Amino acid sequence: MSNEKYFVIITGAAGNIGNSVASLFIDKGFKTLLTDKKNIDLDCGFKLSGDLKNQDFLKKLMAKIDFKKKIINVNCIGYTKDDLAIKQNEKDFDKIIDINLKSVFLLCKQLFRKCTKGAHIINLSSISGVQGRVGQSAYSAAKGALIAFTKSFAGEGARKNIRANIVLPGFIPSDITKNLNEKNIEKIKQTHILNRFQNTKEVSEFIFNLSLMENVSAQIFNLDSRINT
Repeated sequence: MSNEKYFVIITGAAGNIGNSVASLFIDKGFKTLLTDKKNIDLDCGFKLSGDLKNQDFLKKLMAKIDFKKKIINVNCIGYTKDDLAIKQNEKDFDKIIDINLKSVFLLCKQLFRKCTKGAHIINLSSISGVQGRVGQSAYSAAKGALIAFTKSFAGEGARKNIRANIVLPGFIPSDITKNLNEKNIEKIKQTHILNRFQNTKEVSEFIFNLSLMENVSAQIFNLDSRINT
């Protein structure tokens, strides 16, 4: 396998999972462009800080991508501010939808238009988007919509050899989970039949291997031991 034919874009690269995924691609010698609104703590020459919803930033990002190569795009971007639906204000709801869904939509739209050698887009969703979670109505809605969007986009992109898949990484300590107390964390662990959580190394390795697969699209991959119903 030659990594010279690929160009990798990682969004949400400042987060735990995004940082781990980016590190793996870089260590494997892939030309990798990292983006996030926060500071990216990685020794990599291809970093761009900004908001994907900003059209000027999106244009700047597109200008950095080598569309003569096959594109791998891993979207690790994510945000939540949990509250009961009846208590959540509209501003917070809009922000959750914008970051988790709209940002990915805008990027995918541009990649569809510009890629010439095919692409593999991997969007990180959440089990909350499959089952729904009390206190996470906005986040569940955003991540559920991201799943539906990814499947639809896979169908639309197939004619240009654009694959799109969803990864549910499982419960991993991150900015999104940092506000949970020990009691709630233990309660979540008990829903795993293996009684343990996932880790960023295993998730990153799965995403890396999936990204190189040519014949898989419109699929959901759940990477923990919870039984979905």
